[in-house]
Amino acid sequence: MQSQSWKPVTPPQIALPKEPGTAPDGLAAQDRELLDHWHRVAFKAISHQRGLEGLWQYQVTHLAVQHPVILNLALSISSFEQALTAHRSPTDVQAQRRRRDLCAARGFRYSRKAVGLMRGTVAAANRQNAPLCHLASILLMISSYAEGGLKELIRSQGEPSSILDDLVVNCRLTRGVRTIADTLDVVWPNRAERILFVTEVDAPDHGPLDPLLARLEALTFLEEEGNGKVRRVCQAALDLMTWLVRKAQTSEWWPAHRASLQWAALVSEDFLRLLEAREPAALVLLSYGCFLADDDSGHTFIMTGWKEAVCAEIRDRVGPKWAWAVSS
Repeated sequence: MQSQSWKPVTPPQIALPKEPGTAPDGLAAQDRELLDHWHRVAFKAISHQRGLEGLWQYQVTHLAVQHPVILNLALSISSFEQALTAHRSPTDVQAQRRRRDLCAARGFRYSRKAVGLMRGTVAAANRQNAPLCHLASILLMISSYAEGGLKELIRSQGEPSSILDDLVVNCRLTRGVRTIADTLDVVWPNRAERILFVTEVDAPDHGPLDPLLARLEALTFLEEEGNGKVRRVCQAALDLMTWLVRKAQTSEWWPAHRASLQWAALVSEDFLRLLEAREPAALVLLSYGCFLADDDSGHTFIMTGWKEAVCAEIRDRVGPKWAWAVSS
């Protein structure tokens, strides 16, 4: 990718909040409350990389005032965080469940509106608004993960799960983030925010992900696949996964989770088509590729419930012949 200087996208006429937790003027009361919640609380779930606190806490708050797509994405994520907090509350459980459902429904509305606005944003994308498009695509990906996990949490007994379908959609969204960055030549300062881009640093001989590499290298389930084309496509996807984990050993930002996101962004279209066709071998591999991290990255509200729910649905889909191979 060609390097270029990056300039902040913050509109100069919009001042920072006067004090922490103060949302900008000009918004409806509910929107102000939720943007304030983003500024004080919700942004922390995604601000785990050193040097990016200002982007998520301040720049998003700034941009939300002028750009409805950013506003609705921030408000959806804030709503989902409030819903999960209510769900986890040990006091007055019945009232908290009502609050959870109210916050979730509100988040779903903001999310639907953001998706419609995102289409227009991408359609009008150019080099001038490229950083805004890139930021919106990242927030949309994050919002979609938070939404999928919450939908699973509040799903009624007997209601079919949609979390596997949601995950495949999120793989597409993750690819969209990378595509927008590639197409519009978005380069953020010091490469700090380019989590979907593989480091150019050589992979070390050893690192913190060695146990994960050993697990991936020990996978043998593809030997059971009788279709040669399916086996080749899945083997290529597994080889990519292993290579990305090796490269991620140098990352300070949740290295295994970073490899998962990069894998979703870079895996072949042939593999995605196998997923969309619900090919068992591809589904089994998905249970590993999207959930490489077993550390704190799985404990933020955005990823809560994903691994367990997706793997359970994959076991149901693939049947006894393949269920033994699904990640646990």
